[in-house]
Amino acid sequence: MAQPELYVGQAQSNPAGAPDPIRVWAPAQVLGVFLLLAGVIDIALAVLSPAPADPNWRFATVALLIGGLPLPTLGLLSGVMASIATGHRLRSRIWGALCLLVSVALVLGLMAFILALPDVRAVTPVESLADLEKTATRTVAVGLVFLLLLGYAGLKGLWYTPNT
Repeated sequence: MAQPELYVGQAQSNPAGAPDPIRVWAPAQVLGVFLLLAGVIDIALAVLSPAPADPNWRFATVALLIGGLPLPTLGLLSGVMASIATGHRLRSRIWGALCLLVSVALVLGLMAFILALPDVRAVTPVESLADLEKTATRTVAVGLVFLLLLGYAGLKGLWYTPNT
């Protein structure tokens, strides 16, 4: 029995019986849209009564928003991965741009959070300062992780070029 020949750099065709990548990844695109929408609705409801001049509101809102980032982030990552896996350049750029837009919003939110911290610390009772510091540290650390993740996914989505 002859062994199949495969040359380095040669594109391998879809083997017989293997699932079509477009059919496999299409549900991930839909999942991405729904997770993104669910996360956006959750975040919108968290900031329903805006009071940006109040440092306590900025502190609490940014902490809530970063706590609510996993759902929309999963949606955005599903969209980026599915569009790259199916070879859709335009879709990958749209998803990538959305990831970068959220990254920019996250940078602005973290800046507002850090700038509000001294004012919030000044009005916090001494017995609650340890909890405040823990919340601040967690919010900034998790925010930075999401910033790196979304920034990386955004750049991958924008720079994607299908192999044709």
